[in-house]
Amino acid sequence: MTTDTLITDEMRTAWEDAMPDGLAANNLGLLAAQEGDLDRARQLLEQSVGLRPEDGVAWTNLGYVCASLADLDAAVRALARGSDLQPHDPRPAHALGRIALARHDYPAAESAFRTALLRLPDNPAILTGLAAAIAGRNRLGPALELLEHAVSLDPELAPAWEQIGAVHYRRGNLGLARDALRRTLVLDPDRASAQHLLVIVHLARGERAAAERELDVLIARNPTVLSYAVDRAALCFDAGEWDAGLGRLQDVLAADPENERALRMRDAVKERDGGE
Repeated sequence: MTTDTLITDEMRTAWEDAMPDGLAANNLGLLAAQEGDLDRARQLLEQSVGLRPEDGVAWTNLGYVCASLADLDAAVRALARGSDLQPHDPRPAHALGRIALARHDYPAAESAFRTALLRLPDNPAILTGLAAAIAGRNRLGPALELLEHAVSLDPELAPAWEQIGAVHYRRGNLGLARDALRRTLVLDPDRASAQHLLVIVHLARGERAAAERELDVLIARNPTVLSYAVDRAALCFDAGEWDAGLGRLQDVLAADPENERALRMRDAVKERDGGE
């Protein structure tokens, strides 16, 4: 046992002796997950649901761990079982909605978020998820209504403000999109997806200098995300700053020699210059 472990081996043994086997396995699985040992957590939680197959909490916990391990099929199976066994608990349905969103399965996401919302009405996070699913099905008006309701309940919910910005952008309301995304970044300055969308909105509004500033901040905060550096090179080329753009591409290719987008852009610039 390491000195920074809060739960001693003696405590674990006492828990195992005092609790039914399935419950002990569930609790020890949660501890393993908290300590970052997700494989061990999964093993213990699978043991738990094997011993207590009607324990919806254990199934839900197993679903969370499988999702963290990126085994989304197993996560969906476990969360669906947890949701069926806990008909009043919104958490497994909410998690199912998030997984479906990540898979761009918007009908499944909408169904899951609606189930979660029935169990916990007027929850801002669930409303935001449902709006994202609806927006994914191109129902932008209803999505915006849900998002505005979400921020009326929680004015500091950055994901909802980001979604508002995205919906306004898709509807062509660029000023409103910019304002919502700026509000997002006030609430969560490190939210890279919102800042990247703000770059796109600035460009759509013809605000090149503002777009360049936002993109430079993104690159500084996320130096390993090479797509931002390629975007910055594209802005250089668009402004006629050929040497600066090529320099940025060289930096990208030094980090990732097989970066297809950077290679295509470099080749296009060389072709423009007559193959030099």
